[in-house]
Amino acid sequence: MNKQLNGVEILLVEDNLRDAELAIRALRKVNLANHVVHVKDGVALDFIFAKGRFQNVM
Repeated sequence: MNKQLNGVEILLVEDNLRDAELAIRALRKVNLANHVVHVKDGVALDFIFAKGRFQNVM
């Protein structure tokens, strides 16, 4: 595996919890789930622009 991928951060935007769990499970299987943030569609832009409850996250 390419060592450059170890520092990857993933923003998973998915409203369906079951689909999100499947995606995270698949990412774990290839060792890419260390930095996954799951948000629903309605708050994705808040996360990206650090607004609302994500204001002090990063």
